[in-house]
Amino acid sequence: MNGKYKLFIGRLSAPNESAKPVDTARLAALPEPPPAAPEVPTPAERLSAAERLSVAEAALDRSLANAGLGDMRASLEEYGFDWRGQFEPAVDFVIDQMSDKELITAITGVTNLSEAEVSSMRDLREFASRLSSVAFKGVFSEPEPRPPEVDAISFSTEVTAENAAEQAGENFEAGDGRIYAVFPSDRLHRDEVLAKWYRSDRPELLMLETHKIDPQDGLSYVWFEPDSGWEPGEYGVEFYTTDSSVEPIATGQYTIR
Repeated sequence: MNGKYKLFIGRLSAPNESAKPVDTARLAALPEPPPAAPEVPTPAERLSAAERLSVAEAALDRSLANAGLGDMRASLEEYGFDWRGQFEPAVDFVIDQMSDKELITAITGVTNLSEAEVSSMRDLREFASRLSSVAFKGVFSEPEPRPPEVDAISFSTEVTAENAAEQAGENFEAGDGRIYAVFPSDRLHRDEVLAKWYRSDRPELLMLETHKIDPQDGLSYVWFEPDSGWEPGEYGVEFYTTDSSVEPIATGQYTIR
């Protein structure tokens, strides 16, 4: 998993005297774990829902341990908290235990948003929770169908002078080389987007960063190239607004063969 994202779901410094105590009332109000879904055969190369949850749970464990909060899980489990069935509420709970300074530092480190931009959010914890939910979607759960009001992304290995995808497709060869994610930007009225790039068949968040665009252009793009080259698998890209709503702008998926 991307190291910067691991930083986001754990405390950035060891607990101190100003740290919040465990909110047992809020803990008791968390929803019951959902019933186990029936087992559905999945291709050998894909992780099952249970395997995805195990990966997510291990990531949260590492974050807590690395930040000196390894005892938080044990203390919460004493109250009957089921981490496996309540993973996203668990992340929200950790966010609520972080100070404003820790949250601001974490968010700016993950997204490249400035400290001033993050500090200006009306509800910092709501924004952090929304950002966390965006990061998890499609990585530790199956990708969702694109809503009709959200634009589609075109993928290619080259772009034209007008920022259009050249010979757009959804299947590419493994190996080195950039892949461009092109999306309509003429209606955005903003010069910045949040780009999320991830692998969906085996959980891995490759990018969750802000990128500058020119809203005067009809099309904009972000490219990505893994340091070790593209491995065969299924990948997804999503673009979001960088305000407190973190609204989806465009989504798309492609395959590396």
